[in-house]
Amino acid sequence: MRAARRRMAQSVTTDAPTGDASGSGTGEERSHREEIKIPLPDGFDPAKHQGVLLRRLAERRGAGWRLDLIDMNRRVAFASRTLTLTQVQAVTKSMKVVALQTDVKPADGERLAAQFAAQFPGFQMTGFEPHIGRAELTMMSPAEVHARAAVAELMRVKPWQVQVSARIGGGFDMVLPSGYLPSRHDEKLNEVARSVIGEPGWYARFDGRARRGAVIPGRLPSFPPSVPHPLGRVIRPDVRTRWNAEAGDWGRIPIGVLLAGPGEPDGELLRTDFEANPSMQISGVMGSGKGVLINSLITGALAHGLEVGLVDAVKACVDYVDFKPFLKPGFCAENLEQAVCVLQMAYDEGQRRRKLIKKRQVQKFAQLPTSAAVRPLLVVVDEATSLLQAEPVPKGLPKDSPLLAEVGERNMLRATTLNLLSKIPRELRFAGVILVLASQVASSTVGIPTELRANLPAKILLGPKPTENNRRLALANHDLVPTIPGHIADDPGGAARGVGVFEFQGRSTGVFKAFYSPPAELAGWLRSLRMPVCDDPAPTPEQMARHVPTFASADGEPRCPGDDAPRRGGRAPSGRSSAAIRTEMGDNWDIDPGTGGRLTGQARANKARHVSAQVARGSA
Repeated sequence: MRAARRRMAQSVTTDAPTGDASGSGTGEERSHREEIKIPLPDGFDPAKHQGVLLRRLAERRGAGWRLDLIDMNRRVAFASRTLTLTQVQAVTKSMKVVALQTDVKPADGERLAAQFAAQFPGFQMTGFEPHIGRAELTMMSPAEVHARAAVAELMRVKPWQVQVSARIGGGFDMVLPSGYLPSRHDEKLNEVARSVIGEPGWYARFDGRARRGAVIPGRLPSFPPSVPHPLGRVIRPDVRTRWNAEAGDWGRIPIGVLLAGPGEPDGELLRTDFEANPSMQISGVMGSGKGVLINSLITGALAHGLEVGLVDAVKACVDYVDFKPFLKPGFCAENLEQAVCVLQMAYDEGQRRRKLIKKRQVQKFAQLPTSAAVRPLLVVVDEATSLLQAEPVPKGLPKDSPLLAEVGERNMLRATTLNLLSKIPRELRFAGVILVLASQVASSTVGIPTELRANLPAKILLGPKPTENNRRLALANHDLVPTIPGHIADDPGGAARGVGVFEFQGRSTGVFKAFYSPPAELAGWLRSLRMPVCDDPAPTPEQMARHVPTFASADGEPRCPGDDAPRRGGRAPSGRSSAAIRTEMGDNWDIDPGTGGRLTGQARANKARHVSAQVARGSA
């Protein structure tokens, strides 16, 4: 008998109801007859089990049922009940209010929603308040029903808890339930908008307080083929001709535009922030747009009153020839030796400022008085990988081989360059010496160690499709930085040219496109601002002699690597003996023009090397 009761309970939950309704439905009382067919289990005895069947039916589907027929031949029973829906009121043509029976429970919501949808074609239950005996029905299109179901599933609520209506212009206006949290739901709502309700380009916008918003049709944001540099439109007039620390935006140099958000016509300007991020790493494979970005950076820095130095020992600054006249005198390096000189002078300038800051008892260079004449110094180092990667030392050569000396000296200069590049961002961030390091690949295997990358807080990675390994090397937290959207990366119309991602401390990461204007146009604009110019910004021979190290003996004579002791008869890196240099140049070749005294130590060795090279060129 217990088995029969269990089978009766199961049969009650699986039957499908049928029904009919009568009445006008406008401010009147409506009666709804609900019928159900129940398969009878084996062992069912009408005399014993009718009461059990009705009780189970009431537990599963509510009260008011009666048995109309028990057919033992077909082993089915038919039950029915009549529901009175008091005051089914048509508030408007598209809305009805239903008064519910007193025995309706919150758990009956889904059943009643299905019942009303079948009873009133085109209407859906949009409000359900069983505690006050009220339900609301609204006419909804299939698209509105679909949108409501998608958002309800996302928020894990019942469909009638999400209010949806078609929006003028396309999309849907919505009112979300009280559990809506922007931080928790906005990203998922945008995903549902573009992948379930609409198509790529659709987006969601909601007010967190009112919980009102809309799912709106839109196009995928993209970039034009090129974005011209805005030049004077974004450079404040009061900082064009001289640096002004009080302006507060000296380090905010425009370099490109951000990818517009959904529904936004244009992206905002992307600016550097050299006050919060005093050093920058720019990465990108060949053709990704590093040179174009550096052109914009140099232009904006000069217009903001910064002093600019440039190191490009690989391509001899050919990409920046239009900007050479505007560089700080002595701070344009076209070869490895000049690179060491420029970086050493930049480091020495930082040390001078460091002492001045300490003397004035301030915290950073921007707090120094105007009389100190201290402006930010931006040093751009391009093609850093080729600049820093050491050459293999030839084997099997004698210790006094000129080739061995040449390779050894170049590797020494590279090591010196790396040492200076590491010290400038580590020690001089408060002194206004800003380092920008650009390279194709930034890893320790090609000469750029992890410590140096860690001291460059502003990160830019150019290129539409960088590899995952490049992202790891170029970005501090690559998994938190967005990738270039596929529709931009694969765009044949030029949207992918000059695009990249950025990661600056103190602001959100993002996707951007660098400005592009012809270098001659940028240089012409700088001339219109009457920027000071110089004929030759390369380091002078005296600066080279003072700041570039060379292999030398203890008494200042050049010597080859591997010499066990100083030798006055050693050879300079050019291969010429120092005795020959003295014979041809005279006894006064090593006079310091600045002091009138003789050079000693490293400065004397450097001067010997340069004079030797000059003589060699003159006799060739």
